[in-house]
Amino acid sequence: MRLRSVSATGTYQWRFNGVELPGETGTTLVLTNIQLAHQGRYSVVVGTGDGGTTTNFTYLTVDPQFSTVSEGPLVATRESGWSCNWWDFDRDGNLDLFVPNGAEASSNEASALFRGDGQGGFTRVSESEGGPLVSDRGRWTVAACGDYDNDGFDDVVVASWTAGQPIRLYRSRAGGGFEKVLNPASFGPGWGTPTWGDYDLDGWLDLYIGSGEYSVAATRPVLWHNEGGGVFVEVRNSPAVTSPFADTMAATWTDYDGDGDPDLFVTDHTLQQVALYRNSGHGDLTRTSAGSLTSDRFTALVPAFADYDNDGDLDVLVSGYTGSTRLYGNTGDGQFALQFSMSGTEAGRPAWGDYDNDGYLDFYLPQGQGGPVANQFWRNNGDGTFLPLTIGSPAGDVGYSPAASWGDYDNDGFLDLFVPGNKGEVDHLYHNNGNSNSWLMVNLLGTVSNRSAIGAKVRVWATLGGKRVWQMRELSGGNRAQDDPRAHFGLGTAPAADIVRIEWPSGIVQELRNVPAKQILTVTEPPALEALGEGRVRILCWARQSYEVEASDNLQTWHTLGVTDTDQSRPVVLDPGAAGKSHRFYRAKGL
Repeated sequence: MRLRSVSATGTYQWRFNGVELPGETGTTLVLTNIQLAHQGRYSVVVGTGDGGTTTNFTYLTVDPQFSTVSEGPLVATRESGWSCNWWDFDRDGNLDLFVPNGAEASSNEASALFRGDGQGGFTRVSESEGGPLVSDRGRWTVAACGDYDNDGFDDVVVASWTAGQPIRLYRSRAGGGFEKVLNPASFGPGWGTPTWGDYDLDGWLDLYIGSGEYSVAATRPVLWHNEGGGVFVEVRNSPAVTSPFADTMAATWTDYDGDGDPDLFVTDHTLQQVALYRNSGHGDLTRTSAGSLTSDRFTALVPAFADYDNDGDLDVLVSGYTGSTRLYGNTGDGQFALQFSMSGTEAGRPAWGDYDNDGYLDFYLPQGQGGPVANQFWRNNGDGTFLPLTIGSPAGDVGYSPAASWGDYDNDGFLDLFVPGNKGEVDHLYHNNGNSNSWLMVNLLGTVSNRSAIGAKVRVWATLGGKRVWQMRELSGGNRAQDDPRAHFGLGTAPAADIVRIEWPSGIVQELRNVPAKQILTVTEPPALEALGEGRVRILCWARQSYEVEASDNLQTWHTLGVTDTDQSRPVVLDPGAAGKSHRFYRAKGL
């Protein structure tokens, strides 16, 4: 960082806490790889040439929680990122990062995909390896990652700023790289705001694309139903696509009422309102009122849902395009009440994350979507209030910052932060140095539900500050940006989670007890069995999953029917012992 520049006629000598810094005799002092040891008083003594001297000084305060990463491919380029997505695209257990580039660039750019090694290192994926996802040129804006074909590898939909340039769908190939899917690429012209969600709970991820900014490209909202097999059918009669919303800057699926199915939340900064579409449970979306959240008029931009007060339901922070950013608390009866608002200029996508692992969600608010403004960082006090943080680079860096996202890229249990820079600005990556608090991360693999487990809720019960508290996370299918797809929980001083409860979109509920802290726990959804008659049993699972299927007449003695290990989804197992039986029981065990 450039600490201070001075200009005077004479000689210069920089000092740190009164001690001369060898070789630092220029007009500017530059410090790199800032550490806690760099904190202190810096001064420069200037010889005026007539035998006199003058002194100028400053004091550097260092935040021990975060270090600014100043080297590496993530921060080496000056492209034009407008959003960012953390996800493990190659399924190697390490977090990767996708940055759609070119949103407001003067010329077309290629998006960037960075492969993480789990140790803090990244490598930019080449065009020959990544295919059209990273070779296609354009002015890309927003991406959403999700496994729409349930093959175990997340696919990507990318929106464009350029009028007439279609939204692109890129399918991830199991052997590596991406291919452009031409048929569903007719999702719409211009740029929109894509988000994945299984709104009818059939196990296949559907796609909603908000209208984007109508003045940039004459677009409209579109809802695509996933029929399976790579086929999407446009839904034309839903209120979510027939509404008058023209400038949908963000949209997201979220189960705000806790009834188990995803609802849809949409913002429009031009009309100065938001829309909430409640899911009836059959995939029917109806626009509904939700207290002050839907009655207030302000230039709503990007929502971020999270249970910040640990009361078991989802609250929402909505950034403002101009003016205020607002936090609404979920009252538990389908309504929202304004908690507080904060001033800001064209705030971007907020990012919730428990950066200090104390068990309460904090949030980061990028402020520079329309111009270079200092970003904001707010710490959750655990009592429903927040404290603005002013120390450290994440709290004060200035730039065009339309979004931010949390991701534990070195798997140490502490969330790191990425903030893309638009209009050729520098991208910012902040490494979380951690503390003594415990943590738990839960990685979900859907079996009956969609493979990405988007829409699942994870709840953790643990002792925080002497009392037992439930925390909850909901896995998102994209909302301007995507945070770490693994559910992250800070546990304070707790050595373990008393209960880990997983509520899958399929309706299956799993509970694990006495789960030790400081681990990344992978949980695979158990399969469901469907009796087809005549001794045939269908296993509701996706391709390349293996199960041992057993049968019994009395729930005491079990006989193995066989092991499923096929490339087909929903395999059928035959039970020759079922003939002539009045009843029969079946179970499946994962291998």
